[in-house]
Amino acid sequence: QFSQRHTHRVAALILTNTRANSDDTAAAANRREVATKALIEGTASVVLPMLDKLLGTQTKSNRPDVVELVRSMMLETRKSTVAWSQLAMSTREDFLDRLPGWRMPVTCVAGAEDTIVPLETMRQMANQFGGAELQVVANSAHMTPLECPAEFAQIVRISTRGIGT
Repeated sequence: QFSQRHTHRVAALILTNTRANSDDTAAAANRREVATKALIEGTASVVLPMLDKLLGTQTKSNRPDVVELVRSMMLETRKSTVAWSQLAMSTREDFLDRLPGWRMPVTCVAGAEDTIVPLETMRQMANQFGGAELQVVANSAHMTPLECPAEFAQIVRISTRGIGT
């Protein structure tokens, strides 16, 4: 939304592990249930089951520091923040039809193991831009910048080369 409202302030977009489409009815209802559960039962009841989906196989096996960092961040999030984010996502606008008109460089970054925003969803979004580059990062799921920081930084360097100079 920011880049659409303030195109003069955005030179390029890097969209990582995200989607441009809105939730379907079932997904929106599930998010509302999660928001209610977070408020009633607390953060741990809704965020800890997500941990397995957020991180890739290699990260879970070989990067206990990253697993603990994500776990800690999730548990430290206030239940009102978890609820608010779920409610906000349940009502987000569908942007897929608006993407073809964007006239800035776009790079979409997908985690090869991401089940929250699967590769096909990222590919569909990249295709809608009509020229966006799709970068798939192996050994990562939904937390690509944390799981593979060197690879992600390289994508950012390449994608922003020459911008702002």
